[in-house]
Amino acid sequence: MIVHWPQGIRARGELRQNPGHLIDIAPTILDLAGGVRPPTLDGRAVPPAPGESLVPVFAKDNSISHDYFWWYHDGNRALRVGDWKLVADHQKAWELYDLRTDRSESKDLAAEQPDKVKELAEVWAARAAEFRAVALTR
Repeated sequence: MIVHWPQGIRARGELRQNPGHLIDIAPTILDLAGGVRPPTLDGRAVPPAPGESLVPVFAKDNSISHDYFWWYHDGNRALRVGDWKLVADHQKAWELYDLRTDRSESKDLAAEQPDKVKELAEVWAARAAEFRAVALTR
């Protein structure tokens, strides 16, 4: 993402390595606009936003962190925790990548690290159940 805001960002021409995701855009805009997320809507609790404001990253790299990034789109699944990324194309088997040493995701480590695959797959499934439960309460 490229950000240009001369009056609000002092850094010039600096690259940030801090991972971010689409889920961070709404909290960032809300933060910049001085807005506040309402705790309730029509008498019902508003679930917490999954993203983080990226505003601190504009000043200093790696100033925010995420516990994980979780994807599910059109049957494709993925989870990133730290430098580990677990991905699956629809109902195919999980693939595992170490982004610290393989940013292009070219060496699938799933066969070599089945315990890590199992661990991350359980995290993915737990988040899926959590998000499904929130969606069904609306």
